[in-house]
Amino acid sequence: MHWRGILIANGAPRTTKFSSNEYVKLVEPLKLRDYAINFYDFPDLPPFQPFAGWSREDPTDSLPWYAAYNGVKHNREDEFQRGTLRCAFEAVSANIALLVAQSVATPVALNEQL
Repeated sequence: MHWRGILIANGAPRTTKFSSNEYVKLVEPLKLRDYAINFYDFPDLPPFQPFAGWSREDPTDSLPWYAAYNGVKHNREDEFQRGTLRCAFEAVSANIALLVAQSVATPVALNEQL
């Protein structure tokens, strides 16, 4: 199940145009800050914790790799230099963490009204 599906399964209206303002609500129930991803073929790289600093106060910019992606996507001419190899590793790490977090045996139930 993807993030949108988890939010809808927990009461968010299907008509909602989801953004990082909604997705950040999943950081605690999915324990996303706890994930540290290692790339064993690259032993000099430290573990990546792509969601370690994610906050509700600034849900887009508190994920530097996502903010860089978003900047490049919307303003390639001025933001292209933000698309770094580090951001690519962080984005891949985020996807790995999400796949693992969503495949746990316990269903995710949010403790708040969406």
